[in-house]
Amino acid sequence: MDRELHFSAVVGAALSSPFANLQLPTETSGRRKSAVVISKRINFNRVNIGMPNDQSLISEEGDFVLRALRQSAQPLNLTTLKAALPKSLPVNQKKLPEILEQLIKAEQVRVHRARPSSYWVPELEEQACARILEALDERPLTSKELQSKFRSLLVGWPVDKRKEFLERLIREKRIYKVAALTGSGKLLSVRPQLTPQDCVKLGFSSVAVSEEQACARILEALDECPLTLTALRGKFKSLLVGWPEVKRDEFVERLIREKRIHKVAALTGSGKLLSVRPQLTPQDCVKLALNLAVKKLNPKGFTADQVYEIAREVLPGGGNSVKPAQPTHNVEQLITDEMVRLKPAAATGALVSLSDLRRSLAKELEGKATFDQAILQLATTGRIALHRHDFPSSLSQEERDALVLDERGNYYIGIALRV
Repeated sequence: MDRELHFSAVVGAALSSPFANLQLPTETSGRRKSAVVISKRINFNRVNIGMPNDQSLISEEGDFVLRALRQSAQPLNLTTLKAALPKSLPVNQKKLPEILEQLIKAEQVRVHRARPSSYWVPELEEQACARILEALDERPLTSKELQSKFRSLLVGWPVDKRKEFLERLIREKRIYKVAALTGSGKLLSVRPQLTPQDCVKLGFSSVAVSEEQACARILEALDECPLTLTALRGKFKSLLVGWPEVKRDEFVERLIREKRIHKVAALTGSGKLLSVRPQLTPQDCVKLALNLAVKKLNPKGFTADQVYEIAREVLPGGGNSVKPAQPTHNVEQLITDEMVRLKPAAATGALVSLSDLRRSLAKELEGKATFDQAILQLATTGRIALHRHDFPSSLSQEERDALVLDERGNYYIGIALRV
């Protein structure tokens, strides 16, 4: 009885022992054979069960393999994994496939079975997704462009996994499909809509830097002469290069809503014209009449220049039209002197507010167009530098009118002498 109890205690200890070969203390040859059988079963169970608290040699090897995979920035195959394991570590490389399978079953390692198979730890997948998002945050890309970047972004990742990462990010709404600037294609972006900065980064150097500048170009075209919506859209090809058609129409709707564009009656018919003024001026009517004459006479072989030349000849005093005066040396001196008077430090390059300068020279340079033209003309000489407002859309229309606006839609807030 005591011997049976002693034997059971030894077997229980053996089943929880970390040692590979347990010699059971027994006196009979029959029990010695049983000890051998139990010892083999213990070895078998240790290798295949892989208990979490098992401190066996196999578990230690698994820890070393996991450590090597975690230290790698890309998936590894058997060859590269063996090279990543220091030779000084007690890892039996012949058992490496067996160790990896245990780690896969324990969901500590993931695998892409191919020739050769690739292995990685789960957290490496999120790192790969972060690299994709980082590339698209820099600028939107087509699917083809992104795939070509995968060669450097996702080194070692199987093609199927790269595709899976992209689909997952789209599904999680961390990547969006947005309309391209031209054509009907789609771009991949981390933002649901293209920003003006995205447009510039995409290589459209002629696209407006901001939406407000795009609106300024529309207003400039309509200030020259009222247009139908169709005629204005025709000008968009050169005015708003790169902007999607939907955005162009949004700009017009916004300007109408803000009452910066008005719908006025056309000279003929029941149609409407778009104008920056609530009513047609006499100058507007003459320009529209001339445009109508050009349109009617074009089939008869008359060019626009010919029509305008004939109009100048037949209109009273038409041949003696005077060109608007350009800023002269006296105007240049007037501006620079007034800058120094307003702010003495301007003589050494200090910035002067253009709004203050406009008010100070209201009598000498009467009207917004005259003042703006004089300042812009002076800037071309290189004597002064203009400082652009970074966010003009944050200003009211009255505040924007106090700034200087150039032909590209840039608003300038300050002026400084170059010293």
